[in-house]
Amino acid sequence: MKKYQKTLLITLFATWSLSSCAQSNTASQQLPKVPEGEPTILLGITGVNSLNSDSTEVEAWSGGGLELVRAFSTQVYPNLRPCPNEIRAAAITWQRAQNLIPTKDELTETKVKLQLWQPDRKGLFEVKYLSKSDGTYARSWLNYYTLTGEKVEVETIEELYETYKISSLWEDLAESMGCFAE
Repeated sequence: MKKYQKTLLITLFATWSLSSCAQSNTASQQLPKVPEGEPTILLGITGVNSLNSDSTEVEAWSGGGLELVRAFSTQVYPNLRPCPNEIRAAAITWQRAQNLIPTKDELTETKVKLQLWQPDRKGLFEVKYLSKSDGTYARSWLNYYTLTGEKVEVETIEELYETYKISSLWEDLAESMGCFAE
């Protein structure tokens, strides 16, 4: 065997060994199972194409402080259309800024679902998006699951808003929902 062939063979073996080691380390650090139970909805944005729409944000009267009331709103986008790529991009930007650990990333022409663990693995954020392909309705929302599956108290919600800058996610999602061509 020639010298360069030996070097290539050794390089390939070393790469395979490191890859196998990395995979086994990842497998041994499994993330917790998605908690069962109802999530706490932290924000919801309903997009409609007309002021005369029958659709409104379902969580608009959920209570909480002024910051939480603003987090649930209905926005009018005259040229509403499905924007899953823009929603996903906004969610991933937020996920990276908050050092959240992605565990699920589903994308279709009208839906997005991203699940993101907190770094301490005590809770799971879930960014979701759903739109009608006819441009009459779209909704983005952020769910939060605790490991126990229980809903969180208002004080904890306010802490999550502050710690994870959920207001900036709201702004980015609201802007992304208006992805219509000008």
